[in-house]
Amino acid sequence: MKELQVVTSDDLIYTQTGERVPADETIVVSLDGKTRELDLTADNAKTLRETITPFLNAGHVPGDTPGVSKRDTAPAPSLVLSRIRKKAIRDWADARGLRSPDGKRPIWRTSSGGYYYPERLMTMYEAWLASSEAGREADLTDYA
Repeated sequence: MKELQVVTSDDLIYTQTGERVPADETIVVSLDGKTRELDLTADNAKTLRETITPFLNAGHVPGDTPGVSKRDTAPAPSLVLSRIRKKAIRDWADARGLRSPDGKRPIWRTSSGGYYYPERLMTMYEAWLASSEAGREADLTDYA
């Protein structure tokens, strides 16, 4: 019966001295898009871990925003008011039956299904707000 035994040598010691010292473990390291497997003795593995630990502790998981929990983030108040205002414009245009130039969709809806507020629509809405009693009564908090 034949047996094959693989013995790894400490890569750091070998590159520095040319001496083959048996490695105790293999550590995978990735930096700047380069991934390497390092066969190291227990002492060299400990040194590597002690050296890199402060950097790992200071970093964050890829894709996460450091120091910000996704559950804790809320839209900015200006974004909320913008959304409320645009909802009021859409409701106003729908109540008046304003359609796109081809007549196939609401004036504020694009052919691909997105929202679009043409200058003509904005001008009409602003004029309506300025001239009507309803405009003075239009409290945007009704749309919140």
